[in-house]
Amino acid sequence: SGGLIGVALGMGAVGTITRLSGWNTSVTAWSLLLPLGMSVLVGIFFGLYPAIQAARMDPVAALRHE
Repeated sequence: SGGLIGVALGMGAVGTITRLSGWNTSVTAWSLLLPLGMSVLVGIFFGLYPAIQAARMDPVAALRHE
């Protein structure tokens, strides 16, 4: 959802710049897909990696804190 919010904010910024400055701007598919894909990859990695590490631990040892 963060990637989609970022894309929406970026599109809003492009529209604002176009209206305020009078410049012709364009948004390509790559400029939308690349950051969205990177945010998905980062989200998957930082979500799954700790979960996989936690799943491999012994539950009793994971809850014990000294």
